Amino acid sequence: MSKKNICILIMARLSSQRVNRKVLKKVNGETLIDLSLKKINSHLISKKYKCYYACGDKKLIKIGKKYKNFELIIRDKDSINTDQIKVAYNFVKKIKEKYILWLNPCSPFIKISTILNAIKTFQNSKIRSLTTVCKEKTWIYNSKKVSYSDNKKLSTKEIKPIYLATHNFHIYNKKFFLKGYQYFRNKKNDPYLYEMSDLESLDIDTYEDLKFVRKIKL
Repeated sequence: MSKKNICILIMARLSSQRVNRKVLKKVNGETLIDLSLKKINSHLISKKYKCYYACGDKKLIKIGKKYKNFELIIRDKDSINTDQIKVAYNFVKKIKEKYILWLNPCSPFIKISTILNAIKTFQNSKIRSLTTVCKEKTWIYNSKKVSYSDNKKLSTKEIKPIYLATHNFHIYNKKFFLKGYQYFRNKKNDPYLYEMSDLESLDIDTYEDLKFVRKIKL
C-alpha cells in the first residue's frame, strides 16, 4: 500500500471567545502556541512531514517566524474573525498535500510519539480519516433526559463503552473537506477512533480548564 501524502497543520487566532487570546496563555512557562510549534519544530517529525502554521494576527505571525521548519500561511481578517468553517478555513486550498493532520494547539500534553503512531496507523490501513477520542464506560443522556446507554446495570464495568471526541487532532482528506466542509463521512473507519490517554486528551476550552492544566507539572 502506498503511503498517504500527509502534512501537519497548526492554526491559531487571537479572537477566541471562551478564553480571551487563548493561544497566548502560558502553561509551564510557555504560551500554548509556542508549546505546540516548538514540539513539532524541534523533532524529526518536522523533517519527515510538511508542516504549516496558519495565522493572521501580527503577534502570532511574529511567533511563527521563530520556527523555521514551518511554512507560514497568512490568514486574512475574515478567516481569523469568524466561526464559520468555510470562511475560517478559506486558506486550506493553498495546502498541496492530500491529507491534513490538524493539531490542536490548546492540547499541551500531546506526545510526539502519539502523533507519529496515529500517522502510522492512518498510513498503513484503509481508514479514510481519523479523530481522537477517549473511551468511557458510563451512563449518558440526551437533551430530553433519555438514556443512550443501559443504566439498568448498576456497575458501569458491565456496559458497552462510548467514545467521546477529544479534538486533540484530526486527519482528514483535503479534497473531501473542501467539497462540503466536513472532516468525516461518519461511517465505518471514517473517522477511525484513535484513543488518547486522559492526560493527552486534555483540551483547554474554558478558564476552568486552563486553571486545572496549569496545576499539572511535567
